[in-house]
Amino acid sequence: MESSEAPSIELESIEARRDTLFFKISYGEELDPFLTSGLLYVKYDFPVEDIPVSVLSIPLLGFLAPLGWLTGANIKAGEVNREYLASLTDVAN
Repeated sequence: MESSEAPSIELESIEARRDTLFFKISYGEELDPFLTSGLLYVKYDFPVEDIPVSVLSIPLLGFLAPLGWLTGANIKAGEVNREYLASLTDVAN
């Protein structure tokens, strides 16, 4: 029996080390065609360790939002910058 529940992607952790962000996500197997790993990273040319977590989640959410819109997946993250979240809602609409 197929579930009518929407797939989900959850941000489990963010780690900032010097100039690199490491993201750990979990997601259901129905998203396997779109995601190859639960570990992602972004490297910058400046230190990111002192940036608030709500801002550090922005690169990942920018990457995942179109996938969520395409598949109907719910994206869950603990802390998200309020202004950025509002802008994503505007873009989705």
